[in-house]
Amino acid sequence: MRRHVVILGDIACVLTVALLMVGCSQTQRDFEQATRQDTEQGYRDFIRAHEQHDLAREARTRLESLMYRAAMNAADETVVHRFIAEFPNSERAPEAQKRLEAIALETARKQSSPAALEAFLATYPATAQADSVRKEIEALVTQRFRLKASDRITGVVNIDMQGNWNLDVPGKGIKIGNLAFTEASKITILMKDRTLLAEKAGISAKDDSGRTWQSQKVKLQGREVYAFFALPLG
Repeated sequence: MRRHVVILGDIACVLTVALLMVGCSQTQRDFEQATRQDTEQGYRDFIRAHEQHDLAREARTRLESLMYRAAMNAADETVVHRFIAEFPNSERAPEAQKRLEAIALETARKQSSPAALEAFLATYPATAQADSVRKEIEALVTQRFRLKASDRITGVVNIDMQGNWNLDVPGKGIKIGNLAFTEASKITILMKDRTLLAEKAGISAKDDSGRTWQSQKVKLQGREVYAFFALPLG
């Protein structure tokens, strides 16, 4: 009787080992399949199915590498945010943060808007690009609309000691350069670069092509001014 018990016990051990080997073999095959696919979904499926296995840690590492590569090549901030949110303590997280900043700056520059660049500086005040971005803002403000030497300037003009022209527009179709104003307002003409500034936001005018321009608040050399910007067509 004792011999039968021993034999049955041996059989049970053999079956247990066999089952473990089958399980390990299946896990290995699943891992190899995930690495062949090399996709985010493939690694996530493997981790979900074998979360207690040592290979789950390797799959997690590969998932991190895959998402990092995607983040560094992305033109969309969402992809980078996903990587940082899932791997906030990764040694690669600082580089992902730099990529996030670069995408934000590129997006702001594409808008060619001082307001967009100001918003970028507000979000990334410690950026190494701060001085460069401030110069871009200044250039956008001063270059948005320039008067040519041949432009006509009409109205009641006062010139201060710095050479700034303050022009009172009575609101009867007064024309400054190629902009026609139809509402009462005071316009400042900066002599240095012949740029138009308004006294407040929301002053509208039309150029010779019929396009509408409007004054908007921006910062120029640390002070708030109201420069004219062409409104989107349509």
